[in-house]
Amino acid sequence: MKAAVVARSRRATNAKVQLSVGEIAWLLAVPCALLAVAAMAVLGAPLGNLLFSSHGQLTLLPEWRFAAFPKPAEQGRYLIALAAPIVLAVATLMLARKPPLLASRATAALVHASQCGGIAFVAVCVWAQHRLVFGVIYGFSLNEFPHGYSQSYFTISTLLVAAALAAAIVLAVKSDRVRPRVAAALNSRRRAVAVIAASVAVLVTAAWVLAGVNFQDTVGNAASATLYNLKWPLDETFAVLDGRTPLVNFTPQYGALWPYVTALLMSVFGATFTVFSVTMCAITALSLLAVFAVLRRVTGSAVAALALYLPFLANGLFYTEPAGVNRYGPITLYALFPLRYAGPYLLAWLLARHLDGGRPRWRWLLFLAGGIVAVDNTEFGIPAFGATLAALLWVGAPLRWSGIARLLRDALAGLLAAYALVSVVTLLRSGSPVRLSPLFLFARIYGLTGFGDLPTPTLGMHVVIYLTYIGAIGTATVRAITREHGSLLTGLLSWSGVYGLGIGVYYMGRSTPEAVVMMFSAWTFALALLTILAIQQIARHPKRRVTIAHCAVFFGMGVAACSLAQTPAPWSQITRLQARAAPIDVASPALRQLLIAHGGGKPEAIMSVLGHRVAYESGITDISPFAGMISIFTIQQFDETICALRAAGGNLLVLPLANTFEGFYVAARQAGFTALGSSEVDFEAETGKAHGLSLWSAPAVAQQPCGPTGTVTR
Repeated sequence: MKAAVVARSRRATNAKVQLSVGEIAWLLAVPCALLAVAAMAVLGAPLGNLLFSSHGQLTLLPEWRFAAFPKPAEQGRYLIALAAPIVLAVATLMLARKPPLLASRATAALVHASQCGGIAFVAVCVWAQHRLVFGVIYGFSLNEFPHGYSQSYFTISTLLVAAALAAAIVLAVKSDRVRPRVAAALNSRRRAVAVIAASVAVLVTAAWVLAGVNFQDTVGNAASATLYNLKWPLDETFAVLDGRTPLVNFTPQYGALWPYVTALLMSVFGATFTVFSVTMCAITALSLLAVFAVLRRVTGSAVAALALYLPFLANGLFYTEPAGVNRYGPITLYALFPLRYAGPYLLAWLLARHLDGGRPRWRWLLFLAGGIVAVDNTEFGIPAFGATLAALLWVGAPLRWSGIARLLRDALAGLLAAYALVSVVTLLRSGSPVRLSPLFLFARIYGLTGFGDLPTPTLGMHVVIYLTYIGAIGTATVRAITREHGSLLTGLLSWSGVYGLGIGVYYMGRSTPEAVVMMFSAWTFALALLTILAIQQIARHPKRRVTIAHCAVFFGMGVAACSLAQTPAPWSQITRLQARAAPIDVASPALRQLLIAHGGGKPEAIMSVLGHRVAYESGITDISPFAGMISIFTIQQFDETICALRAAGGNLLVLPLANTFEGFYVAARQAGFTALGSSEVDFEAETGKAHGLSLWSAPAVAQQPCGPTGTVTR
């Protein structure tokens, strides 16, 4: 981006001159892109088949095979796509050491052509998104979407308004009359202005987060998708309340450490859904405000930070079901906010403090925090850890092997300290250190069996998001090589790009239109940082021509700003929380008596929905290592549950009562269990569906040992 801004007087002639680092990056962009596409076409399938074939390690239960769509070729191609920015950065660094000579006019033309080509490709992707039709497999329902459906996210009106906003930003920054006034307003030293800006950020955040709050007697009114996705995070917290220890005898699907926080508060204020929901949303609010604090550090102005934070907030919490006040989107999807995003955003805040000279001063402490984030949720945590490493690597230019070695040493020290710290908690709680294998179990299930995976469209909004991250990394690379002032912005640009590419694996697996929305928060964060840089560059040289890249960044931020129209009215949300619904009662008195009577006080394995909540509210112990049958996808997981039951000396297995779970019944019979009967108990009232329990027992089950690899002897 910088190269096209710098217009030197020597360009007045067509003499050959050395290319600037920015020009080198722009000229390498197209060849690197073509090389990446060629490598994806040729090597994607072989690489994917090599890395993402199960080879019999995991076998889906019959109930879940309908949702298996293995796509190793696509996964292999995405790994190659992740290498593209690395190739671009290394190539730029190598050529920058001895910049080549090229005619000035030819350079300008080629850079302009590269930018125009990139913008044209983005336009094609947006156009393709509007024309995409997603087949019935994307909804797993022939009845809901018999002819498929489409999802364009942003309307034509939104795009037109975004273009107008981009033009307004350019005119304001270039105007000699407007620019000083705006700068004076943004950089006001008055404490009252900063307090007002911060207060607005808090109040608007509260308004958005309030849309994710539900009470025990209002959650029944929530959108069906919200209700469906509540089960996993809720049962993971109840597993902790019921005595399970994540990463020791319980394998969480979303959060390994946040459930400790929610369980602690629920044990103090009451084990109700109200306390759980308020806690989840409070953590979300704190993590979002951490981003506001990051933007304030980068801009040096609370007002400027607010102007960027509000579009980040609104677009990041973009909702897909606008009908009524009971929304569905990232704010109501606790598995995303806070369980995936909160840790990385808090880590970004710590990184910003470190790069700005604040605490933590020692890098290993920063990596300690990164290691904890990675342990909590590997899917978003490992990319956040890697992004932190990349940020420190970028700001540490010029690179030397000794400096890289010290950085890797600090990273390893932080990881080991994080493992030790979490192990102290698990040792005090269960007497065992953290096991590493559960950290990657669900990633292996999704990646190797293709469970929940869906075909990825060739073009669409996801490609635009990917290119934004490439732009952030490329810009950070140019700034690092030229040692441009402002290591804070350089480090955060590289962090946002690497983090965004890393969490893109989430979408590449389950490539639904809904999953794209879940990427909007990280995408808008990168856009906000690029906007800061673009405004700084134009304001520094207002008489020079604004580049296409600058306009594209402003346009993207304009699109994000249009999402402010979705801001929920607080009064409507308060009214929503006053509308009572049938309370969630997953463990009725009849069910409690049934489980206690048949279990005889011994540990039980409850594989039903919200099984750990059923156990907690029934006063029994559920030794299941998973959040019920909604997290048990493979025969290996079923065997692990039976082994845990045998090791605990229990003999009662509780399965859902439904014809669609015959595979569970077959596996139970093969493991030596016999059916005791069933109970028609409505234990899933929040979905409005009546279910029951099927009770199974295995006499002297404790004397039936598991195999040496944790398999059940059948």
